[in-house]
Amino acid sequence: MSAQLATLIAAIIAAVVSLIAAAASFYAVYYQSTRSSRLRLAEFRREWIEVLRIKMAEFLAIHFQRDSVSTLINGSFNDTDNLFESTKKHIELTTSLGERLSYVQLSLNSSETAHRELIDIMYFMVNNPLPEVEKEYQRVGFKFTEKAGEVLKSEWTRLKQEM
Repeated sequence: MSAQLATLIAAIIAAVVSLIAAAASFYAVYYQSTRSSRLRLAEFRREWIEVLRIKMAEFLAIHFQRDSVSTLINGSFNDTDNLFESTKKHIELTTSLGERLSYVQLSLNSSETAHRELIDIMYFMVNNPLPEVEKEYQRVGFKFTEKAGEVLKSEWTRLKQEM
């Protein structure tokens, strides 16, 4: 084997090794960058899910407060001062309900069935503060809690898949 051929083979091997090292280095940087982006996105989604959970819990609490105030309004027609204060509080609570409903509605994807069903339940709760039958009232609260849990669980599952 001539010295020129050996030099040529050594140069080719060095070039191939350099290309493999460059490709491996590129892949490592690309993988790390992609992973970092996914982790940042997952953190944003985690924060979003937590805020969504808080807004839904606030919605339910305000709904129950508003219904208590509605009961006071119904029982205080002879006491105008109490009626005025109760009506004012009822309006404030209804406004707060609307704010939470708007936040949740804008945060969810209405093309997803569970999301749309949750929004429908929330609209029902806002527009029907005192159902005639107590069991219906409790059932709506349970439906909301159940559907909210389903939506949050699906979002946590989606988050895990993204990581």
